Amino acid sequence: MSLVRVCNVPDHAGTGSVCKWPDPNVGIALMQVPPGVSEAGFSQAVDWVIEQWNTACGVKMAWAAQAFKARILIYTRKIDGPAGVLAESELPCGPVKQCKQWYDSSEKWDVRWPPTGDGISLYLTLLHEVGHAIGISHAPDGTVAVMAAFLNSSLRALQPWDIAQGQRRYGKPVGGAPGPTGGTNMNRDEIVKRIESILLILEHLAKLTNNKVDDALIGVAKDLLKQTWLIDILLFLFQQQQQQQQAAGTSESS
Repeated sequence: MSLVRVCNVPDHAGTGSVCKWPDPNVGIALMQVPPGVSEAGFSQAVDWVIEQWNTACGVKMAWAAQAFKARILIYTRKIDGPAGVLAESELPCGPVKQCKQWYDSSEKWDVRWPPTGDGISLYLTLLHEVGHAIGISHAPDGTVAVMAAFLNSSLRALQPWDIAQGQRRYGKPVGGAPGPTGGTNMNRDEIVKRIESILLILEHLAKLTNNKVDDALIGVAKDLLKQTWLIDILLFLFQQQQQQQQAAGTSESS
């Protein structure tokens, strides 16, 4: 099988100096998804990628509440056809406010983890491209790494070279820090879990009372819960509320 180049980032890009964001808070916004890939499926892959890099180094990636606050913007476009270059990404070298990246709209993407071999692994490609968007260049030839120029579909996690480069830029991982939008430690998963717990209680109440109307409303709520944009809005509202509470607390103490 021929080697598939992950992206169009030149192998020398970012090697002359250490490219990085000025602080570790990096927000991500999903602007477009490739044909054949659902927004929910792509978002799950991004969630996994965020966890991998946050665990490996001191970067604090999270979903941005609004696109203009994001440092990484994800798009799709046709690059060069199937099984060619898979994606493209900008690097945060110099006074950069946002890095855009594009995933080839003509690829057949495998959106499952671990990869099934039925298409190109979206998870591994995303892991590589987001690595560029936090400043990491391609690994030297012959290095076993996610950041190697050519896709290695056998990898299941970041490799020592990848982790070392992440820590070179952002230090070792730290826990309990707020995301890039600030003001709260609540993340998307926690919001979903809270809503699911409420729905579960309501579902039990509906069964006890044989209330068909409540049952129908619960079904609608579950469908809405699958919409990632709704979770983004709820996350933003939680963050705004906590920021207001913190501001009120500061004014009272002053």
